[in-house]
Amino acid sequence: MRKKQTFWKIMLWCLAPPRCPFCGDAVVPFSVCGECAEVEKTLRCLGLKPNFCIEKVDEIFCRWQYQGQVRNAILKMKFQNMPYYAENLILLLFCHPQAYTFTAQFDIIVPIPSTKARQKERGYDVPFLLAKAVSESTGVLMAQKEVLTKVKETPNQVGLDAKQRSKNLKGAFAVCLPQQIKGKRVLIVDDVVTTGATAKEAAKVLKQAGANCVGLLVLAETVIKTEGGKESCE
Repeated sequence: MRKKQTFWKIMLWCLAPPRCPFCGDAVVPFSVCGECAEVEKTLRCLGLKPNFCIEKVDEIFCRWQYQGQVRNAILKMKFQNMPYYAENLILLLFCHPQAYTFTAQFDIIVPIPSTKARQKERGYDVPFLLAKAVSESTGVLMAQKEVLTKVKETPNQVGLDAKQRSKNLKGAFAVCLPQQIKGKRVLIVDDVVTTGATAKEAAKVLKQAGANCVGLLVLAETVIKTEGGKESCE
């Protein structure tokens, strides 16, 4: 079945080649732009981790800072109808071998669920596409989409501080298929981390449902723009 899916994906991409999320040039399916693969080495976060810990999250892998080419690529993926950027960003992320080492220690991958309104607006689910690409790149099993669900529509988080974000997200997530994550090392996947409130709430309910530990793989960390504030990631 996977071979058949791959065949049709290649045929589709031959007609409409995927684009490098950094430079926009056409790339061969399931590959990265060689020039940008070199450029991205200069963009990664120091230590490949955010500058802060997230309560309830045991381990974190963050590839880049949310600025420059990375920021532009994520914005295009989210707001300019470029869902295929998800797979190409993950391919670029895994140019660094530590990404494989980090991901391989987990048993199952769970995307951070988006609100129904956001999915309807975009026509696709960004964290789901990222998680799917991580699973396909590493072989780590991806959970069913219904395992972690968003049961409460939350207002836009842009411009809110950590306390406000945490309040918004309280009770927002639920685990509907606990048997899939009970006793397992769970990796949650998202695009950008700002205060960590989303990951914290998701990790909390996953652990309450029986997850042995919870890690976070995220593309980018929001960088400090001005003293005492952070640049928006939405």
